[in-house]
Amino acid sequence: MFYQINKSLNRTIFYDQKNNQEISSNKLLGDIENFLRGFDTENKSLCFVYCDQSYSTVLAYLSLLNSKHAIFLGDSKQNIELKNKTINTYKPRWIWSSSSMGSIEGYVFIKHHINYLYVRSDNNNYPIHKDLKLLLSSSGSTGSPKMVRLSEKNLQSNASSIVKYLNLNNSDITITSLPLNYSFGLSVLNSFLKVNAKIILTNESIISRSFWDLFKHKKVSFLAGVPYTFDILLKLNFEKMVLPNLNCMVQAGGRLSTDKIKIFEREAINKNFNFYVMYGQTEATARISYLPPKKLKEKIGSIGIPIPGGSLDIKTNLNNTEEGELVYEGPNVMLGYANSISDLASGDELKGKLYTGDLAKKDKDGFFYLTGRLNRFLKLYGLRINLDEAEEFLNKKLNCLAVCFGDDECLQIRIESNKQNLIEKTLLLLNSFYGLHHSKINALLINKIPRNKSGKIQYGQLS
Repeated sequence: MFYQINKSLNRTIFYDQKNNQEISSNKLLGDIENFLRGFDTENKSLCFVYCDQSYSTVLAYLSLLNSKHAIFLGDSKQNIELKNKTINTYKPRWIWSSSSMGSIEGYVFIKHHINYLYVRSDNNNYPIHKDLKLLLSSSGSTGSPKMVRLSEKNLQSNASSIVKYLNLNNSDITITSLPLNYSFGLSVLNSFLKVNAKIILTNESIISRSFWDLFKHKKVSFLAGVPYTFDILLKLNFEKMVLPNLNCMVQAGGRLSTDKIKIFEREAINKNFNFYVMYGQTEATARISYLPPKKLKEKIGSIGIPIPGGSLDIKTNLNNTEEGELVYEGPNVMLGYANSISDLASGDELKGKLYTGDLAKKDKDGFFYLTGRLNRFLKLYGLRINLDEAEEFLNKKLNCLAVCFGDDECLQIRIESNKQNLIEKTLLLLNSFYGLHHSKINALLINKIPRNKSGKIQYGQLS
């Protein structure tokens, strides 16, 4: 078995809200065996799995992990044109979906006892490397063909590291607060499976009352979220919520402002739970570093220390001996990227070393701090503008969400507000802070900053 599900315990490891069903380890093992009947066992092939947060999705994922085949996890709610774009690029042998995809050109719908299964009309196979187990999108929900190639070793090692530093055990209970096709959401599933802990499967959103009713009824003890999740929690008056079983909350998927970290640190003390701020990338199978709760106040703003089994270093240049690109090494580093079918035959190209593309510095105690992105800079009037720094500055001063992008001709600002006076205030702030003339700034109000399903800002959709 890919994950050593303990059959002798015969304990409930899933609750599926969709079907109001408890699933034991015995049932899971039997269902995996049944799911794989009819799948070709001779040749290694690629299977697309379009996910929701239900037991059938988890069953498809675990069944295929325990086969010789490779999997891509996608979003069942993704636009059909974007789905077809990815399907046409990689031509998977099978497509499984938690909901009907209608007619797919070049594929035949076949009867399967779990949801919807399609098989490619032709039986032509192409080479897939023996170590390739999972493909995840590198760009959220944009439909880009660029994929992260992950091995069984990547998945197992990252799950083991997470279990170790979070001190997970089989008495913990979590809930699907993040999509399973998103590396962070999947890492929660994988790490809980590693210790035979219970997972509440629901498609309800964190903003819905039914989510929190289920959370309380099932005595959920562990909650994972991205920065957007924590924005929602504040809007829901998290400080007034009564969650007696909550003992651990974890945050990753982007930078959470220090002001919000302080709020949730205070709530962790008041409600007696551990609050972990973490950092990771899909290219590292989700997790790279974590900040221990006992260090949260002292090292606020830090991404912490490397996860067990990994190491971090900073690649500096001659002009700067403190700040440089953050480099991670560990067994959870991807095999490499894929952009087409031919890339699926490639083996381990990175050899466990990942250049993250993030700029960072390290303090005297060995704690790391992100300072920006290598490609998140503009140069105006010869001045190097750190866009992440500019965003943080504006968000604090404007007390609303502002995002920064652009090129070396103009700094673009989009402000999520309808208050006209904020445009003039933004121009004045940037002039006083950076000395930038308003002719080099284009600030506009916007109703909603575009985000993907995991809450990350989609800069490519802004113009």
